[in-house]
Amino acid sequence: MWISKKPYRDYLFKSQILIGLIGCIMLFSGVKSLGYNWFDIGGFNWVLVFCACVFIYRIDWFMHKLAVDKCINLLISGKPIEGSVFYPCLLLLYALVMLTFALPVQLLFHLGTIAVLYHFPASLPFQFRTWRRIPYLKVFLIAYVWAMLGSYYPAALLGLPLDKADIFTHFLCWFVYILAITLPFDIRDIHSDQSQNLWTITRAVGAGYTKLIAVLLLVVFTAIAYFVGAYPLGGLLALLLINVGLVLGVNDQRPVYYFKVLMDGMVVVTALFFASYSH
Repeated sequence: MWISKKPYRDYLFKSQILIGLIGCIMLFSGVKSLGYNWFDIGGFNWVLVFCACVFIYRIDWFMHKLAVDKCINLLISGKPIEGSVFYPCLLLLYALVMLTFALPVQLLFHLGTIAVLYHFPASLPFQFRTWRRIPYLKVFLIAYVWAMLGSYYPAALLGLPLDKADIFTHFLCWFVYILAITLPFDIRDIHSDQSQNLWTITRAVGAGYTKLIAVLLLVVFTAIAYFVGAYPLGGLLALLLINVGLVLGVNDQRPVYYFKVLMDGMVVVTALFFASYSH
């Protein structure tokens, strides 16, 4: 019996399995760019990164399925926890992790904390301003977390000193690139952001100027990767042309695969490009 492929496609997108794979490919790119192989960081870390990426992007679903929201409501008798209580507790936990665990765990906890504060589950009884609602901060947080995952985190796993110049160069390349390709997602989400009163760069300057900023950032990324990172110009120009074409083609009517497959897919292509020309 013929079965429609659409449910499987929808499940693949909603499950965020693709995001988990992208996280692993970013990590792979970082490891290779430092002159090491994928097996040098151990299989557990690959599983950990995959699960962490999926968990963060599906955190509302996990909180609901594990009944975490109900348990917390029972413990606090339904009264919301204010930010004045939440943040001191979080800082205490943060300090405990920094004093207790090794550098890779510290970095992963640091990135996870930022991601959770951005994707904070609406079902949990906490009453404070999530970082997603801070005007214009969204794209910078996303770029920072993914750039760290592809640069400083693999360096920490390999036990390398974090003050190496090539680690910062790789971080800077990723930060500028992720920033550039994240901006078009704000064009896609402009109506939902307006309905939630979320201020983004697109809402402030419009879709046209957002695309211009993204293209300029892609040019900056190409320049950094060529002049500082010493990556091949031909490959970088090919990446630039494809990415610019995708950015200019963005609008809020594009189907989901345009972003989930084409835009996110270019992150994979770029990561594999970096891995292929590791120094």
